[in-house]
Amino acid sequence: MEDSSPTLEVRCLASEVIKPSAPPPYPTSVIRSCKVDHVIANIYVRTLHFYCHQDRAFCTNDVLKRSLAQTLSVFYPLAGTLTPEYDILCNGDGALFVEAESDSNLSDLNDLIPHPRLLKLTPNIDLSIEVTMRPVLMVQVTRFKCGSVCLGVAMEHHVADGTSAVLFLREWSKAARGETISFEPSFDKAWLRPDSCPPMKPRFHHEEYLLLEELLPRKPPSKLETNGHTADVDEAKGELLPLKPLNNSEPNGHTVDVYEAKREELSPRKPSSKLETNRQTADVYAAEGEELEVKMFELSWNLLEKLKVEAGGKLTTYETLSAHVWKCCCEARELEDAVESVIMTVVDGRARLGGHHQNFIGNAIFNFIHKLRVSEIRRMGLAELGESLASALRSADGERCRSAIDFLAGCSDEQLRKFMKGPHAFRDRNLGIISWAKMPFVELDFGSGEAFSAIPAVMGWEGLAYLIPSAKLPSPTHTPDTKGKRRSLSLCITLRRRHMPTFASLVTRMAEEKAVYRS
Repeated sequence: MEDSSPTLEVRCLASEVIKPSAPPPYPTSVIRSCKVDHVIANIYVRTLHFYCHQDRAFCTNDVLKRSLAQTLSVFYPLAGTLTPEYDILCNGDGALFVEAESDSNLSDLNDLIPHPRLLKLTPNIDLSIEVTMRPVLMVQVTRFKCGSVCLGVAMEHHVADGTSAVLFLREWSKAARGETISFEPSFDKAWLRPDSCPPMKPRFHHEEYLLLEELLPRKPPSKLETNGHTADVDEAKGELLPLKPLNNSEPNGHTVDVYEAKREELSPRKPSSKLETNRQTADVYAAEGEELEVKMFELSWNLLEKLKVEAGGKLTTYETLSAHVWKCCCEARELEDAVESVIMTVVDGRARLGGHHQNFIGNAIFNFIHKLRVSEIRRMGLAELGESLASALRSADGERCRSAIDFLAGCSDEQLRKFMKGPHAFRDRNLGIISWAKMPFVELDFGSGEAFSAIPAVMGWEGLAYLIPSAKLPSPTHTPDTKGKRRSLSLCITLRRRHMPTFASLVTRMAEEKAVYRS
């Protein structure tokens, strides 16, 4: 099926490496990785923050660059580089800052849904380049014809999790408004290492990691997918083909190679109709020969409240929606009763592991899974299924996180690589749901008010879903500021195209219809 999404032309105007305004406290310091870092997917997490031109224009690029330099002096590891072992060299090399413009109006994009074309709103990332040559933080500011602005952020996942990204962006936005950065980040990973050497025997069976190894494909398809990236495969040798250079002749090439920018050489790139290895996702999309589709569903507060009542009124919004989406996916995929389905997410170890870790910048996330037979998922009502999920989440406590640290510490590097999430984790029968509902991405104010929308740039893994605050489109007479106001939530999910119509008919159906809650 041909993609009818509106085109987006973006021109790169300038690129600059922004160094911290003050040198790091220890210029030769190295932040050693821990095993928790080694199971993080080899990706840059890309987020897009959209600001609509109203009474106050978005701040100038000079203000953004100056405030970024100030913020990097506090969050100095984000101005460093990674080693092949995922250690952070705090060398002050800097972050990439790209200035871009588009002749499109933001309204030309219609719905703001994660899509490969939106990668043009973030700096280009070539993962075939040695990791030591790539900044860990890259940003792009794209100004649209209508005056709206997109701030695209790409952060190396081995350096920071979602909470860390929010903390950094919050302080950057404060600096852009002329406020003083008072936040004191911590980069100490001692609490994420085993308490003893050698590590203690794990107290739990950590299927949340072992399952990912079991799900790895035994025979690579013609397009090899690894952690969200695609690459051509030499069928005869079963090896990845070397990345082909892209044609640089197109005048509207919109991105720059990071490694070239670090050498202070600006080289536009030609967007490809198919996403290559450095594009981080499959085209929209192909999974073993089948097209995938990404859709965004707005879940009104009215619908959310009805679902929570149906679930007994005691579950969190995340538990209620996750159970609801899980049931809908099983029906849409027409899974057989005997099949086991797994729901996956991550839990934050900052509060679970005790101590004062709320200011920690790094990766403090641990895998979580809950597994049931499809027959059980179908049999259970929303309340029972939601409570089953809630009970499993309660078991992901500090003791289990501490056991996971000991477990990972005893694994070889080869094993740890197999525990990385990739498209194999969620496809066909499984589901991953990540919640941004409490992450204030949309509340970031760089001086012109809050963002009206913040989304992942792309979602190329079948079976992966995000819960995010719904876009709050400003009217001509009202600012986009939404402080103190409730936003509805949106569910963004990637499924095989043939499964999406059934899923769409089920997921937004009002709770009283109980179409998927038959007794």
